[in-house]
Amino acid sequence: GYIEDIRIYNGVSQYTLTSTATNNNFTVAGNTQISTASSAYGGSSAYFDGSGDRLSVSINPLSNLGTGDFTIEGWFNALDAGNRHVISAGAYGNGYADHLFYRTSGEWRYYSTTSNGSWNIVNAASFGTVANDTWVHLAVEKKGSTFRLYRDGVGVTTFTASPVYSGVKPLYISTYNGTLLPLN
Repeated sequence: GYIEDIRIYNGVSQYTLTSTATNNNFTVAGNTQISTASSAYGGSSAYFDGSGDRLSVSINPLSNLGTGDFTIEGWFNALDAGNRHVISAGAYGNGYADHLFYRTSGEWRYYSTTSNGSWNIVNAASFGTVANDTWVHLAVEKKGSTFRLYRDGVGVTTFTASPVYSGVKPLYISTYNGTLLPLN
């Protein structure tokens, strides 16, 4: 699959993970690559074939968020409906993560925890089902104790929680068969 333009806003700081940024500190696994075959905009995206591909970021902008406001957003294009961890802050593959974007049977979901033993913030909040080989923009916004999930700019669900995110954890991007535009 493909991923393009992942952005993470932490208060007033913005972290952008794109194929052209020079300060990403990516570690590449598998045959993750830049592709011009599919793009939501901008002409290129990161491509993952679903077999051990991933990017890890040594400096995770999702670490130590505390109780602050944040937004995580990105463009995604999954090529199959398989069970896939797409963004995982703290755990690669199976496991609990502070933030997890996950796709299963065509449905995009968001999970969050501060306990590393259960999904104590949210368990499988749905962005809805998206057809294979279709670009979609997904966003999670936290303001105060209110979380909002957006799909293509439209609010799809809201929930409340008062997490305290702490600790430095790695950020993993994609184990899925699809593409990513810059992640915001």
